[in-house]
Amino acid sequence: MYFKFRIKTKKGRVQQVTWGINPKAKINDKKKDDLYSLLDYQGYIYSSPINNVVTGRYKASYKQEKIAAGKSAKSFLRDYDLNLEIRKVRFKNKNISHDDYELPFKVRMYIEYEEKKDENMYEYYLADIIADEIDADFISKNSYILKKQDSILESKFPLEFSFYIDYYKLK
Repeated sequence: MYFKFRIKTKKGRVQQVTWGINPKAKINDKKKDDLYSLLDYQGYIYSSPINNVVTGRYKASYKQEKIAAGKSAKSFLRDYDLNLEIRKVRFKNKNISHDDYELPFKVRMYIEYEEKKDENMYEYYLADIIADEIDADFISKNSYILKKQDSILESKFPLEFSFYIDYYKLK
């Protein structure tokens, strides 16, 4: 049995990629020790240069084959988390490892607040990340709502809106 993979580069030619996979059931038996799941980790290396997109396949380990045999990709992904981890990438003759890289503060805060289910804060950090890294003209949902609300109030109640703006400028 084989697992298929597809690697797509975003910033130029990648010389090599190593990754690991350790499928784990989404509904997990708590009686089993996680130490045994570490033994199911299977590492892979793709050492041919990748200029844009490459598709390939690798042989599943015995345990992974036993888990996935007879299942469609859709049903397998429904029942299991892949626990895919990119370990190293060779780019421009430099090895880049996730151990060498620390997440930016805004990304760490986004992840932290998302795990805490604090919707306002993780949306704030997500909007900030998008505005800084992807699209400087990006407006968050909350900012859009507030601007739209202000424009409606200003058009319907110009005098009151002017008072409101002046009042908050004083604070």
